[in-house]
Amino acid sequence: MVVAAFEFFGITRDLFIKLKGEEMDTQSAEAALDKIRIDLRRAGQGLVAPMRNSTIAGVEVAGQAITIALGEKSYELGQDLVPGQTRVPLPATSGLSALREVCLVENGWGELHSISSVESGAIVIGEPLQAAFSRTGGLLHLVEKISYFLDGPSGILRRKVNSSPAQPLLEEVAVFEFRYDASVNLAWAGFSMKNGKEGKYEISVFPKNIGLARPAP
Repeated sequence: MVVAAFEFFGITRDLFIKLKGEEMDTQSAEAALDKIRIDLRRAGQGLVAPMRNSTIAGVEVAGQAITIALGEKSYELGQDLVPGQTRVPLPATSGLSALREVCLVENGWGELHSISSVESGAIVIGEPLQAAFSRTGGLLHLVEKISYFLDGPSGILRRKVNSSPAQPLLEEVAVFEFRYDASVNLAWAGFSMKNGKEGKYEISVFPKNIGLARPAP
């Protein structure tokens, strides 16, 4: 009877560990999905003007990744800018750094550039300006880009912010899929786990900031 009791205890313990593990896997998957949902809802935040003039897209699908863009911070210009200029004077440069992307906008025109370097009171961009921007009407937006992609060989779903190394978001992912239908402004993302764990997780999101950038019918 003692042996039977120990066997029963062992079976019960193994079942508990298995169920606990499955519960943790489900919680991890739901947390990852919620992170994607939050980022998609923020897509285009602070970038209504540059999205309206098609300088930047709030959501982009390219290759094996989906990329979300939003405005991290806005800066006034330190002086009028002319075509061909690469040095952009600014009253403040806090938060700006090399390799970050910035978007200049004014009166329905915009340009997207990468920062080459940051100086005292100015940034230097990688390509010359194509148009002029006035100190009183122009504005510079610091762009944050968030990408999601599946590292296939490892089965790790990763999240990458700007030029920083991609961070692991979820392990044991078999398939990661995503779509963005610009005609109705609807983003969809979903993934399934290896060994068929808990089926498929998916979400559909309407990025409201992108909707605000669309011209009224």
